[in-house]
Amino acid sequence: MIEPAIEKVIWFYGIYQPLYDEIPDVTFVEGFPCDYKSYIGGRTLFVIDDLIAECGNSKELVKLYSKGSHHLNISVFTISQNIFHKGAEFREISLNSHYLFLFKSRRDVTQIAHLGRQLYPRKTKFFLEAFEDATKQPFGYLLVDLKSNTEENFRLRTSILPGEMTCIYQPK
Repeated sequence: MIEPAIEKVIWFYGIYQPLYDEIPDVTFVEGFPCDYKSYIGGRTLFVIDDLIAECGNSKELVKLYSKGSHHLNISVFTISQNIFHKGAEFREISLNSHYLFLFKSRRDVTQIAHLGRQLYPRKTKFFLEAFEDATKQPFGYLLVDLKSNTEENFRLRTSILPGEMTCIYQPK
């Protein structure tokens, strides 16, 4: 699914969960360390789980997204409840993100509409319909692929895991 394959997963978290003890191939680290480079080695995946409030204005995190992910053989996933978190540094992080996985939020749908206007200014309705369709099932998601080498027709997808029937959304 990820090429080349990930060799090591480091999960940075804010609050410990007992489930972490049941996942043997992931290293769990409380908080986001200033010296994240000590965790790098081989093809590494960093998961930053709900730590944006604590480190969204971190220059080190910006370096990780803007330079580290390109030159240190690492990928970074950030789990956040807010697409447009406040802070100048978070904007830089957001602009350097290659993939967005969007889940339904009953609390603030306006974030999705605003993102749709940014990505598809003349086709916002298409984006919102794709989001609605992709998230109609429990735990459904819309993958927004922002990599520069992705063909425009493959930017919006759902059900991308092995064994699933991938759905690709294309404007009319």
